[in-house]
Amino acid sequence: MSSEGQSILKAKPSARRKNTTKACEECRRRRAKYNLTRRKCDGRKPSCSRCTIRGIDCQFDAKEDVASRDSAAEIEQLRRQFEGTLNLDHDGETHFYGVTSGRLDFLTSSQGVPDTVLDHKEGVTKLTIPSFFHDLLPMSIPDELQLHLIEIYFTWANPWCPVINEELFRGSMYSGGKYCTPLLLMCIFSMGSRFTDRPEVRSDPASPYTAGRSFLEEAERLLQVELKSPKITTIQALTIMSVLYCAFGYDSACWLHEGMASRLMLEMGLNIDTTPLVASGSMPVEEAMLRRQMYWSLYSVDKLSASYTGRACTMLSFQGAVQMPFVKSGTSLVASRQDESMVFLNSQVKLCQIVEEILLNL
Repeated sequence: MSSEGQSILKAKPSARRKNTTKACEECRRRRAKYNLTRRKCDGRKPSCSRCTIRGIDCQFDAKEDVASRDSAAEIEQLRRQFEGTLNLDHDGETHFYGVTSGRLDFLTSSQGVPDTVLDHKEGVTKLTIPSFFHDLLPMSIPDELQLHLIEIYFTWANPWCPVINEELFRGSMYSGGKYCTPLLLMCIFSMGSRFTDRPEVRSDPASPYTAGRSFLEEAERLLQVELKSPKITTIQALTIMSVLYCAFGYDSACWLHEGMASRLMLEMGLNIDTTPLVASGSMPVEEAMLRRQMYWSLYSVDKLSASYTGRACTMLSFQGAVQMPFVKSGTSLVASRQDESMVFLNSQVKLCQIVEEILLNL
């Protein structure tokens, strides 16, 4: 017997031997792996202990080694898929746990604006409200006024704070999709009311200051319900509400609602780079683009709010890993307006990053 074999025999046995996933060819031939009365193959490479003791040439099947690695990879993939399934709630939204705890609300299909909805030459002035749409509203609002306020919002308010993707919103509005909710509509109506001189949107017809107040009050009621199961549209609504409260002169309410939007942004993982998810097919491109747009819009609102109130920033550049939204160069009025908003947003973010440096060094 070789000296190496004697040293192995004299070696102190470990407290508990690990199970071997694969025996060598010699031990398999001798059925040593399954015979409890003999020394089992420990699978050690390049030579197992049993073959070393006996001075036998020890060989392993290379094909099985490759198959074993493939099986391990498949098991790991299934484990990750299973864990992903555990992180889905009853609404199908994914929860992220850990440092970047959040939840993703994935698209199930592309929800662009149907071609039959938009007149590419005349824009959105000839849109009609679908019958089911009225069921979403908590109050009775004439169709013409609804369209007027929505159009005003996307003409004057959304371009400088593009927290809403107009194409996705209008597509959901006419198809019953998830990007148009009663809460978000009330916020849009309230904000649109601030840009019109129509007296029917005022709580006091003689006071322009009260324009949109009734819509905002209804939005607050709906918010208390939606916060129990927040969505991406909840973040959009909170962002608009923070701007509205600033317009009404309620600085504390503005600050608090902007803070809630920032918290939900982290909860839903909008600060996470979605490139791997898009590449793997787990997230549609439209969803990823919307999340980028929302993240940087909220970032800009945070800097404007901090500058206005003289308070600290709650969103800092280094806390996110989100790419800037890009321009798709659309042809319709809605698409071109969306593109213009993205050009403005990219420039506004650069300025807000400078503002952040100034505020942090005051």
